[in-house]
Amino acid sequence: MDIRLAPLCADDVPQAQALTQQLRWPHRLADWQQAWRLGEGLAALEQDRVIGTLLYWRWGRRATLGLVVVDPQRQRCGIGQRLMQAALARLGDVPLRLHATEAGVSLYRRWGFIPAGRVVQQQTASLPARAAPPLPPGWQRRAARRDDLWRLARWDHAASGFWRPTLMHALLSDAQQVTVVRSPQRDEGMVAVRRFGHGYQIGPLLARTPFAARWLLADALASLAGEVVRVDSEAAAGLGDWLTQRGLCQVDAPTLMVRGAPWQPRPGGMKAFALYSQALA
Repeated sequence: MDIRLAPLCADDVPQAQALTQQLRWPHRLADWQQAWRLGEGLAALEQDRVIGTLLYWRWGRRATLGLVVVDPQRQRCGIGQRLMQAALARLGDVPLRLHATEAGVSLYRRWGFIPAGRVVQQQTASLPARAAPPLPPGWQRRAARRDDLWRLARWDHAASGFWRPTLMHALLSDAQQVTVVRSPQRDEGMVAVRRFGHGYQIGPLLARTPFAARWLLADALASLAGEVVRVDSEAAAGLGDWLTQRGLCQVDAPTLMVRGAPWQPRPGGMKAFALYSQALA
């Protein structure tokens, strides 16, 4: 049977989500639909049946790539390579970031990606209850407003190199909560809590210091007692042990891979302590 590649369209998304269910990925249909709306996708089609997908997101002068899925009965047939080749042809020489399974590292190396660290996925099926942390002296906590959009986009760009006002707009519209904090001297960071998979995901978490990051994360966790909760963070962010102490165990650690120069946040600026997701980063 011939297999052809085509742009992933809205009508294909339910089939794409069904593929990830076969692999026991947690994505709801709503998660897939939002990822598709924010980016672009390719589908491998056998007649009209989706048997493979790849999505990518152009964030200004950089991009991320993810949701690379192939039907388990069609794996090792070169479909993933065809999808990757087509996506890279569309993206050109823009710096790219993705997160690879152990089996995918060697494949991505062939396309010029190099390992640049680890992303630690930590989660719990029922978050233990903890009280919200007290505000440090002089700090102010508030819910983000719609007029914060460009401020949050600038913080995100400083931390990640991605220009994502569309993503920040989606967070402000759809997230369970988006919190920002400020010390007497400056803005200290933000964190979002949103529905994902079987429960909630915390991220992005942007902060100037590890102290601010932990405070924002503790504040977000305090509202989620008893819930399924997930946090994806780069190992270099140093949150792993802290999260484990709060009941979120490590369940995966994909390899962060980049093609092109990796982003380097400026000293003293915002840093990404937790990701929006492994695919969109």
